[in-house]
Amino acid sequence: MFYAELLTPAGVKLNARSTGKRTRDEALLVVADWLKDGLPVVKQPGYLAGVENSKNKPINVVADRAGILSAIKKAVLEKDDAFAIVAALRAKGLIDLPVVAAGKGNIKFVEYLKEFCDYEKVPMSGINLPMGIVSGGITAC
Repeated sequence: MFYAELLTPAGVKLNARSTGKRTRDEALLVVADWLKDGLPVVKQPGYLAGVENSKNKPINVVADRAGILSAIKKAVLEKDDAFAIVAALRAKGLIDLPVVAAGKGNIKFVEYLKEFCDYEKVPMSGINLPMGIVSGGITAC
């Protein structure tokens, strides 16, 4: 099976893709079609959101995405930089989730739920005891 690894004009390597062909000549024809018609869509959720309607993506679109991701991974970013990236994605309507900076006092939601549902760790459990709630269940007051 022959694979092709394409480079963008900026020199960023795109992920290697299988041509699905067993001979070099057949593989070269597939790659020539990719260069002419665009790359086939990679079936991943969220990949190139907003352009899912076509079967092939122009190489410049795929290259731009690869370049952006490569730059983010290599860059030394501060919190302000990360929030600027989020603001740009929000302005394009690509995300609408709240974003909170990582840091002291912030815990992941699942960890919060685990602690909240653990009766022994719940901060409010001391308030509940005088009202007739005990560790074995609810008692009549």
